[in-house]
Amino acid sequence: MSEAAEKPRVRVPAYDVNEAGSTAAPAKAEAFSFGEPTPVIDGYDFFYTGCWMLGNEWYEPPVDFPALSQTYRATAHHGSAIQVKRNILVRSFIPHPLLSRQAFSALATDYLVFGNCYLEKIYGRLNRLLALKPARAKYVRRGADLSRYFWVPNWSERSEFDEDSIIHPCWNRTLTRRCMACRITWVRCNRST
Repeated sequence: MSEAAEKPRVRVPAYDVNEAGSTAAPAKAEAFSFGEPTPVIDGYDFFYTGCWMLGNEWYEPPVDFPALSQTYRATAHHGSAIQVKRNILVRSFIPHPLLSRQAFSALATDYLVFGNCYLEKIYGRLNRLLALKPARAKYVRRGADLSRYFWVPNWSERSEFDEDSIIHPCWNRTLTRRCMACRITWVRCNRST
């Protein structure tokens, strides 16, 4: 036999036994709290329940767009899901003379990150439509009269787009592959379904 087999084994009880032979005192319950209860909706949340107008000219979104744009690259989990969806849309993109694949990719990324996308019409000298260029949703705001759009890169600078120079396909939040394809003829759509 080996040395390990010859060692005596000691049995250890699962509970403590004191000298009198009785078991240890039973465990006592303890209570703790995380602080005072806080209401779910308070006065501060009231200001962030919807869009509000800034200076009676344009609607300001209820979220901080610079912070929202940083969440796109916050972790690999956030960015990769959006990139896969964008790549699927770009893969099914039908080439158009006015909209390049790169511009469509930027448009799809804006929609997936911000829930909004805008296209600016680029005209030539003879007033002919040359291209559609994505206007970054991070900086574009819709005007109070719904036909005006503003470029607002920060709180102190602003410029207004020309009338009818912005296409806003996401204004009613019903942007689906079929709807987008039928309205703007960018993405293949199965008309049989």
